[in-house]
Amino acid sequence: MTKLCIFRLFTSPSKWIPGNRRLGRKFEEKGNRTVIIRHYEDVEAVEIMEGVKKRVVIGEQEGAPNFIMRIFELEPGASSPLHDHPWEHEIFVLKGNAAARNNFGDETPVGEGSTIFIPPGEEHCLINKGEEILCFMCLIPTGVE
Repeated sequence: MTKLCIFRLFTSPSKWIPGNRRLGRKFEEKGNRTVIIRHYEDVEAVEIMEGVKKRVVIGEQEGAPNFIMRIFELEPGASSPLHDHPWEHEIFVLKGNAAARNNFGDETPVGEGSTIFIPPGEEHCLINKGEEILCFMCLIPTGVE
């Protein structure tokens, strides 16, 4: 069982603002600086294509100036489209088994705990090869989505 540990790194007085139904909390600091803690499932999932859902869990709306954190869920057999873009992004596989495919059709198996760095301009997609939902985190720069 995983426990959530929150270490208070701030030195000025702060107050907790009640959050949502799970561990959701908003920790308010001075000015516009805010730490937001919530469960990813508390963010609405949007079906972007058949069998593929996306949640933007941290982004510009939450005040993140540099990166957007997205959680994708792919049904068994589903795939993200083969695509490329002019920015890098990073992927962390949270659960499930998949294949990372390049523009030549080469597939590399990935699974829970795998990390993937995709440089700018590299065609790629992920294909759920397992029997359960594939769930992965994807980080991209702000302003590109």
